[in-house]
Amino acid sequence: MKLFIKISLLLLLPFFVQAQRHKQLDSLRRTLGNAANDTIRMDVYDQLAYYFYEVSPDSSLLYAEKELQIARQLNLKIYEANALTHQGYDFTNLNNYPKALEAFLEAQKIAEDPTCEKTVWHFSNSQTPREVSISILNTNQYLLALLYATVGNSEKKISSFLNAKTYAESIGDTAAIGFIYVNFGYDYLDQNKLDSALLFAQKALFYFSKSSITFRDSRYIGRTYVGGVYNLIGEIYRRQGNFDSSLFAIRKGEQINREKNNLSYLGASYAFLSNLFLNTKKPDTSIIYARKALEIFKDVSFIWGVADAYKTISAAFSQQNKTDSAFAYLTISTHLNDSLNFVLKKNLLAYQDVGFNEQLRLKKLEEDSIQTQNKIRTYAMLAGIVVFMLIAFMLYRNNRNRKKANNLLLHKNIEIEQQKKNVEQTLTELKAAQSQLVQSDKIASLGELTAGIAHEIQNPLNFVNNFSEVNKEMLEELKADRLKPNTERDD
Repeated sequence: MKLFIKISLLLLLPFFVQAQRHKQLDSLRRTLGNAANDTIRMDVYDQLAYYFYEVSPDSSLLYAEKELQIARQLNLKIYEANALTHQGYDFTNLNNYPKALEAFLEAQKIAEDPTCEKTVWHFSNSQTPREVSISILNTNQYLLALLYATVGNSEKKISSFLNAKTYAESIGDTAAIGFIYVNFGYDYLDQNKLDSALLFAQKALFYFSKSSITFRDSRYIGRTYVGGVYNLIGEIYRRQGNFDSSLFAIRKGEQINREKNNLSYLGASYAFLSNLFLNTKKPDTSIIYARKALEIFKDVSFIWGVADAYKTISAAFSQQNKTDSAFAYLTISTHLNDSLNFVLKKNLLAYQDVGFNEQLRLKKLEEDSIQTQNKIRTYAMLAGIVVFMLIAFMLYRNNRNRKKANNLLLHKNIEIEQQKKNVEQTLTELKAAQSQLVQSDKIASLGELTAGIAHEIQNPLNFVNNFSEVNKEMLEELKADRLKPNTERDD
């Protein structure tokens, strides 16, 4: 039977659900009536949408729409992404897969944009806007993976689960990681790899045990959804033929689900118990639990569960050899399955249209991105060419200026060298002239000295000469006088 697969899609969706069931609906409505502003009303709508997650998808969708309207009016992008994620879950529960896909993709687009973190109101647990946006992306990818699982797109389901796991690990949200491991467990169960399924179920319990409060909001108690894990473990043991361990695990899950008032999980526990008692040939007990599951699944509008409950009752009546009753319930189950399959096919076609449109949009975005990159490359290349030409021109101009400067410098050097030679020649001439002057000065000094000496020598000679001349004249006068008669002589 594929009941456990269908139930898993319902059970494991709300892994960020604010599940404080002790906070009654009338209390939320009183808070809404006393709300002083739109931001408080938006927060209450958010809580109400969570409250009706497992009770009434229509009501949850209504409150999520009201939350979305206020978030858009106040331009609070993070809360807009949160409300759209609500709607994606609600549309999935209502089997409106195209609308679910549109809501999830729009929420993902908003939450991935860093600008959404600039318009915030308030967050609990001192969370940063970045942490909250990652938390919403975590939820979004997880729920989107379940949607892909519902429509049979295994490749995208695995991709979205891995994205969710990456987001959860980045913010340390162990509860979210636990839910991802639960889904891996259901996948292995679907492949009848029971040991692997049990391993991932035990991993999920480990991560749930580490998280008493989720990362996103203190109003969510992490262990609220542990009952669903015990349901999975019980189903694994049932498949292995270990009916006692199966009964123990499912009973434990039933107890937790009843205490936490998780109707979807509780209905699943009853459905698993019904199957178990059917395997152990206890049709009366099987019918009792199948009818309990049927009642809850009707309340939460889980039509797949209703159809499988009817089918289980039919099988139990068949074990009792009550052919008419078995046929009657089988007819109801078949009719419901046919109706659901018709709606499913219709929704799948519409989903495929949305998926195709999304692929076209993504392809267009990819083409636009390629064109943009090509333009950037072209502009970068042109800019590089321009820069290269500018650099080449500057180098050419600098080279030319350098050559001019070198030529000018060369001429200057030649002139300086010539001037140097001229100066050296002048200096040589000056030195020669100086030497000649020194020699002339020395000769002049020597001439003066010689003249002085000659003068000094000349003075005594002149005296002697003059004296000699006088003496000569006196001698001649004496001689002439002696020749005269005595009478004529002078006395």
